[in-house]
Amino acid sequence: MKHIDSIGFLNYIESFRTITIGLPRQSGKTEYLLKLKKDLSCLMLVPNRAITDRIKRFAYEYSNTSSEIFTFDSITTLVDKNRYSYSYPPGLKYSAFLIDEYSFMTNQQKIHYVEVLELLHERRMLTKDFYVLRLGTPAI
Repeated sequence: MKHIDSIGFLNYIESFRTITIGLPRQSGKTEYLLKLKKDLSCLMLVPNRAITDRIKRFAYEYSNTSSEIFTFDSITTLVDKNRYSYSYPPGLKYSAFLIDEYSFMTNQQKIHYVEVLELLHERRMLTKDFYVLRLGTPAI
């Protein structure tokens, strides 16, 4: 993994492990991410509380998918939650970071998102095949 060392982990994730797809409004992006989340050990970011409330109403359909879902404003909670967590071989490891409506993230929220990625990487809490999936309606 020398190429990761030479370009840095964050650049590697952004350049080779981030999938960004722009789709029209009301095309089922959030529902798709929830279905995907059901089968992954992952974190999910959504723009606001209204979406998390909607997800909780459908939690029975997606069974246990409402855990590990954070709003863009609560990204700092992720930093605090994982600051003292370590995962060497055992323990929790995330295989994906799912971001719904990525274009609504503010610059400050993007900074916190990068902090979370760095922290999880330092704590060895990401799988080797970790990726980021960003779905959203492109901002004009």
